[in-house]
Amino acid sequence: MAFPFAQCFYKADDDAETTFFSPFVWPARDTLGRDVILKSITVFVKFFCLILFRSISGPQPSKELRAFRLLQSDALRDDPRNHTIPVLDYVNFNSQVFVVMPRWNVAIKADFAKVGELVRYGQAFMEAVAFLHEHNISHGDILLQNMMTDALIPEAKKLTEPRIAGVRGPKRRYALIDFETAIVDYSPELLAGFKKDVRDLASALEFNLRCIENVIPDIVPLFESMKDSASPTQPSAAAALSRYEEICSSLSTEDLELHVEGRYWLDGEISLRLAPCVFVSDGDT
Repeated sequence: MAFPFAQCFYKADDDAETTFFSPFVWPARDTLGRDVILKSITVFVKFFCLILFRSISGPQPSKELRAFRLLQSDALRDDPRNHTIPVLDYVNFNSQVFVVMPRWNVAIKADFAKVGELVRYGQAFMEAVAFLHEHNISHGDILLQNMMTDALIPEAKKLTEPRIAGVRGPKRRYALIDFETAIVDYSPELLAGFKKDVRDLASALEFNLRCIENVIPDIVPLFESMKDSASPTQPSAAAALSRYEEICSSLSTEDLELHVEGRYWLDGEISLRLAPCVFVSDGDT
């Protein structure tokens, strides 16, 4: 499947099943059978027995729609640092705007088998946030569930089930989604949003990247400085990216091929896999 659609690793129809926790997001397929996501940019208000849908994307476009339009503009869309979900189309219906996007998966769903896979993953999202801030956009909700990759893989139902690996070649793409809380105007709120983004990015990335802190120990003080949003010395997204690239530039080819022992890091401890990962070929993506 060609970009912007995700590469599919499903083996059965059941593999495509997923759970969406937002009432405004629906999985669908286009006329060519390609998996897409349809999202309504609306506000849902419930008061007793009254259910009201109110469009916030009419004369005054919603923050999310404004962010999408800026990021998908001719000036920004093809910038290689623009790691945000591509927009396929906008559908206007009944005073509402629906955004159509390709269906991608949560980025950490597939296993990280090698150090280089984690390094590229971190690089992409460091670049993504620095790019947003360069163009005066604060994401506002950087969480693991809003960090995606263009690979559709079956989800392990239990911790003891093996997870798929081998799908993170050098051409694998990553993207941020969900701009509902974005700030797109220069203001004191935007500057505060920048600091929150940097903090949240570190908290999200360290969940997996600290599994290789034995290989790149300098990643630890970088993440700690990024999480300290109350400090005047908290690095900007651009400074954090620059430091990250400096740290990773010392890695040799052999370092990048090292096997990752841990599955994730949490509260100071690395959790090991309960089952070996299953390798599939991604066609050297």
